[in-house]
Formats: sequence, C-alpha cells, structure tokens
Amino acid sequence: MLKRPVAFGKREPIKKLGFVIFILTIAFALTSSVMALYINSFVHSEAKVGLTFSFLIVLSFLSFFLIIPIIESSDKYSLTIKSLIFSVVGYFLYYFIGNFYVFLVLASIISIISTVRISAMGLLVKENSKRKTLSKNEGYIYSLSNLSFTIGSLLIIPLIFFFV
Repeated sequence: MLKRPVAFGKREPIKKLGFVIFILTIAFALTSSVMALYINSFVHSEAKVGLTFSFLIVLSFLSFFLIIPIIESSDKYSLTIKSLIFSVVGYFLYYFIGNFYVFLVLASIISIISTVRISAMGLLVKENSKRKTLSKNEGYIYSLSNLSFTIGSLLIIPLIFFFV
C-alpha cells in the first residue's frame, strides 16, 4: 500500500496517486512539448525529428514486453520513485548534451525508464484498488492523466512563443 503523507490526511490511496499523476503528467507534458524543438536543434529537419520520435516510440513499445515481468515481481512503489528520480536526472542531463548520438542514447534510456514508470503506476492502481472498484479507479486515473497532459500542453504554448 502507499504510505499516507500527513498533508493528504485520510484520503484513499487512489486519490493520492491521482494527485501525484496529475502533477507529474503536467510536468512531462511540458517537457515533451518542447522535445521536438530540442531534437530539431540537432538534426535541422522535421523528417529526422519524426524518425527520432518514431524510434523512441518503437523502443518504448518493445520495452513494455520485456519490462512487465520484471515489474510484476518488484516493489512498484520503489520502482516508481526510482524511475521518477532517473527521469529528472535524465532531463537535467539534456542541458549538457551537444551531440545528437549522446542525446539518442540518453533519450533511449529515458524512454525505457518512462515505460517502467507508466507500468509501475498502472500496477499501483491495480494493487490499491478493490476488485469492484478497479475499473472505476483506472478510469479516474487515466482520465485525470489525459486531462493533465492536455493542460500541460496548453500551458507550454505561450512559453514556446515567448522563448522561440
């Protein structure tokens, strides 16, 4: 079970997880919206930006099949925390990268870490739900995630126009 921070009081673990996912998804929406511009600074071609994203998406898709058995036998909570920390460190390292191939290696690692994070969070929802409320909780979490990704994507638009 998720530990209850004092700030949340006696709320259900799903409500806490929903709040965390809401904030995280806004943050990842902000970074992913700028990622195409960052990749374009290396490759200077929209087609190569698309190919790079396609490669990372295929890598994420394939890693789902390899990582799920590992995640199911591990502590989902600690995997989620570790994957978040590694993602933040990875995004921080983007600042120092000046070579496209180094970027591609780091982006591949972050894609796999993101797969771990998304899978572990999905399994946390399953672990913290009763059988009768599982579909309701999953609907709540994924609707909240979609909403927060939309909010994050809309929040970044003025910043992109201001800085680009």
